[in-house]
Amino acid sequence: MNSITIDNGKVDVSISVLTFREGDTYIVHCPSLDISGYDRTEELARADFGFMLRDWLTTQLANGTLADDLTRHGWRTSGSSWREPSLAHIASRRRTVSSLISRSDYSKQNFSTAITCS
Repeated sequence: MNSITIDNGKVDVSISVLTFREGDTYIVHCPSLDISGYDRTEELARADFGFMLRDWLTTQLANGTLADDLTRHGWRTSGSSWREPSLAHIASRRRTVSSLISRSDYSKQNFSTAITCS
């Protein structure tokens, strides 16, 4: 199961992302955080997504709002880890996600990264 874990100043992130195209643009979207990256190739879109995710995470940690934001997005805590809600759960609450996963041209993948927080 995917999660966000905070331990000794390090944040490990493992999340589900959906990749799809809109015209000439590749989009990498994380429904459980409602964060997206996009560009003209899938590789560049994944890199943009990684930048957006790290920026979001850094901002949440700096503002002390990570727990509130994760809770609002349906994540559940277990000690120092937060568990990602299932895609089915998210789709049942958000029509745009339900519509996206009904398309035949999307792919679901895992995306992992780690950052050090001060």
